[in-house]
Amino acid sequence: MNQGIEQFKRSGVLEINELLDKDKCASIYKKILNDRNWGEQLFRSESEVISSPQLTKTNPGKGVFNLAEKFDLSFIENNQTIRNYLNLILGKNYYIKLKKITIAACDDWIPKWLKDKVSKTPHLNLGPYIKKQYRNVSYFRGIDFHQDLTDLPDTNVDFITMYVYLNDIDATMSPLTAIESSHIYGCTRVPHYLKEDKDDNYIYYGIDENNCKRFKKKHLLGKMGSVYIWTGCTLHGATPSKINNDFRIALRYTIKKQNSEKSIIDKMTGQFFTGKEGELRDDIDQETKEYLNLKTKKILK
Repeated sequence: MNQGIEQFKRSGVLEINELLDKDKCASIYKKILNDRNWGEQLFRSESEVISSPQLTKTNPGKGVFNLAEKFDLSFIENNQTIRNYLNLILGKNYYIKLKKITIAACDDWIPKWLKDKVSKTPHLNLGPYIKKQYRNVSYFRGIDFHQDLTDLPDTNVDFITMYVYLNDIDATMSPLTAIESSHIYGCTRVPHYLKEDKDDNYIYYGIDENNCKRFKKKHLLGKMGSVYIWTGCTLHGATPSKINNDFRIALRYTIKKQNSEKSIIDKMTGQFFTGKEGELRDDIDQETKEYLNLKTKKILK
């Protein structure tokens, strides 16, 4: 566990391969797979979208049309290894703010009328185009590098995201890619400053072209039952699926601190920032502020 915590503190990402009971993961996976016909019939017609557009509230919420809440997930939430890590990272009084199922949609699901829009905007949010009866899970066809802090505006960065893979994920199935150590900048402006490196395993990221750093990409390829945890300021994204006969099904958790008890999340540089770019929390003492300023200057050299 010490090695995992050090990995998390350094990179902002914790990877625990094949941690969970595979039979229980497989059971949930099969139930989700059999819940509907996965394909073009999930989508609204073009005329419906034009006559009745809906750009918000097209994803499951807590207690609101959420398929994940229909399953017994105690084997995940009460797993002792997960609990131990969360107790260290967030403190003992954490709580689950949201859990939902995420689906990596395949290209051949996309209706003809939507294909042109999708090709021009490859990381388009598919929620507004999905029929209402199927919005109890979230659908992605790839997604740009982003921070989960955008899901919780006007909050301190005192939460983590946890992903659980419910099937085996390889490089063709829209795996998540995290930018290791990107949390050190705290909250950054959207669109984020990103510049590709000649080595595809790395990318430049920072405040702007004058204040950026070369970071390593971490492709989250994993077997069923693998668990991944990252900070709210860790940049991550996914490219669209390259195959159409299999797709990624995962559980996504947002887990937040309950009180002011100090924990690892408070000691990680990026976590001292509020939801506004470069702004330190009011409760940070002067000594810590000076340390952060020095560390940030060192990072940006």
